[in-house]
Amino acid sequence: MSYSILDAMRVDRTGAKSLYYNTGSLSGAVIGPLCSVAAVSVPSSLLAENNLKHWIQSLKTTIGEASDTTTCGAALCDADGVCTVQVTWDDSRAGGLGSQLVETRTKL
Repeated sequence: MSYSILDAMRVDRTGAKSLYYNTGSLSGAVIGPLCSVAAVSVPSSLLAENNLKHWIQSLKTTIGEASDTTTCGAALCDADGVCTVQVTWDDSRAGGLGSQLVETRTKL
């Protein structure tokens, strides 16, 4: 799921380097996440907004549920195209350890 938004950002490299995909700031080791499609608002870029909405919806339908508030996605890029993507979810429904976080970093 991380690669899907990174691929979208590679296609829209200008938008990513313009910080349109950033979902929040870094607080400790966690980036401010988006946990619902309704929370996505990127007034400067319709493409980035649509890509983020599709990504959050995909997270909800693949590893979470539509009403799930624990399945979230976060992205943070800098002007050089170095991006970090985080996906969080609660794995306790599947007998897992509860809150999980996967982080992927790349240069676009």
